[in-house]
Amino acid sequence: MDTRTERYQEHARPISPKNPFSELSVEKYLVPVVFPEKDKVVISISEDVQCFIPSVLAKKGVICVPLAKAEEYVKSYLKEQSREAVTEAVTNTILSTTGFFLLVPPNVEVEAKIISYANALTADKNIIVVEKNSSLKLLHEVQAAGQKTARCSAITVIGKEHATITIFHLLYARNEKTNIVENIVLDAHASLHRVVAHVEGENLKVHSTITLAGEYAQVDDKELFLCSKTQQYVFDTIIHHKASYTVSNAVIKGVAKDAASCKARGIVRIDKDTKQTSSNLSEHVLLLNKGAKADAIPSMEIEALDVQARHSASVSHLDENQLFYAMARGIPLDEARKMIVFGFLSAVSESIPNIQDMLTRKMGE
Repeated sequence: MDTRTERYQEHARPISPKNPFSELSVEKYLVPVVFPEKDKVVISISEDVQCFIPSVLAKKGVICVPLAKAEEYVKSYLKEQSREAVTEAVTNTILSTTGFFLLVPPNVEVEAKIISYANALTADKNIIVVEKNSSLKLLHEVQAAGQKTARCSAITVIGKEHATITIFHLLYARNEKTNIVENIVLDAHASLHRVVAHVEGENLKVHSTITLAGEYAQVDDKELFLCSKTQQYVFDTIIHHKASYTVSNAVIKGVAKDAASCKARGIVRIDKDTKQTSSNLSEHVLLLNKGAKADAIPSMEIEALDVQARHSASVSHLDENQLFYAMARGIPLDEARKMIVFGFLSAVSESIPNIQDMLTRKMGE
């Protein structure tokens, strides 16, 4: 048995043979990020973006500034990269100077909150870099002051070796049109836990590309949506295994009601020369009435032989038997529907701060 195989077995030991992804979601990730009221600094990146970080972290080299002020760092960082995926991600982001730049230096733990206010026609591009042996827990909220707007957003996240990244993306803005493009690149031994929740917006398109560029990189990705009325949601998620001994788990869960429509398309790519990679992709949508429509289309492009890979998908209607049994026990119809929806989404929603109130309000519309 060679050294690499021994390292892989040691790395994968907590994973159960029956369910190789059962232990991927570490329990600590399910605790909502808490931001202390004291000892914090509010950085007004622009009139549309604010960042909340503890003031002590600013003294440790944490940088959160408008993208325009970080131009020199981004250019020098671009020159250091040799991987095509990283180069492409940063190049696409540097084309605009509207947005924020967040840098977590080596050996630093950061909890931060960034609020983007989509109060007008906005097009922002953002860069997040987490250096070696560092940890970032980020809550990113997109809010609006009531009026309908249009928004285009690009986010690049780069995790260097042994970086640990936890990101919550919460979209609360009632935009008429929203396009979000996110590129995430993980180096060796880096790990990502990402949770995305979309419960607002008329026409929403989200394209996410997660590249596991270094050996032993891991990603646990969860996406949740609830669309109603005539809303149209499209989710494209690509997970690319470019290195050996990498692990990915992606779960997309959504609910559609009224005349809403949604598409969930996930792709897992595993390169030819990779070894002992593991991947799971699942997409499940619940329709609450006959007028709602949904497509769940998972696919896998596997060129390697030594892999564990699986996918699942379903589009199901609200179970009338479940409603009957709930009402037979004295639960009103509307409450029974909410209970079923919340139970269906619980695998994702339990890890999202303050999402229950938003889901309750959306169900009542």
